Amino acid sequence: MHPPHKADHSGAPISACLTRLASEIESNEQELRYASRPKIHSSNFDFKQFTLAIPFTLWIACFIMQPISPRPERSAVLLLWQLALAFEARLATELASMDLTTASFRLIGEVMLASDGLRTEELARRLKVSLSTLTATVSQMVISDLLLMSPDPADPSHQLVTLSARADLLPGIEVLARIEDVLLAGLSGEDQHAAQDLLAILNQNLQPSG
Repeated sequence: MHPPHKADHSGAPISACLTRLASEIESNEQELRYASRPKIHSSNFDFKQFTLAIPFTLWIACFIMQPISPRPERSAVLLLWQLALAFEARLATELASMDLTTASFRLIGEVMLASDGLRTEELARRLKVSLSTLTATVSQMVISDLLLMSPDPADPSHQLVTLSARADLLPGIEVLARIEDVLLAGLSGEDQHAAQDLLAILNQNLQPSG
């Protein structure tokens, strides 16, 4: 077990570390990104394809409007954006063989983190979907023996969502482990700890205040 690594909070080490992370995962995702990327036609607009193009478009904008700014492609925000898109693509590919979507995977994760389960209203709020959409999704996962939905003992007028005792969570855990291996491939033990520290700090900084 490695001792905790004290992260440097200065801007340059953060950008450098994020650059290495983005480079590593992009090298592993290159075939996926180019093989599966659909073409955009005026009659068949693909919003996900549009979002994939945004970081490059912003890079061009930064270059044109601020030609004297050093290395706009090293912007922490753009690197995080690219990393999030690459992670989403990799996760979707891994989950496809399990007949799960990234949304349903996150739903399971939210329920896992709540030891006593969550009300459907709270789940819908966290996932930013309508209550009817959430209820329909949970109902399908109940049929698949992943979740249970029953009246909340504290207030039977609400439905409580919990994990099914028959739910096999190991494949999902293995998916996350494989993605972490890809994400941190090529980094030394020290760099891996530094990356984890930096990502934790960035995540904390983005949490709502108050």
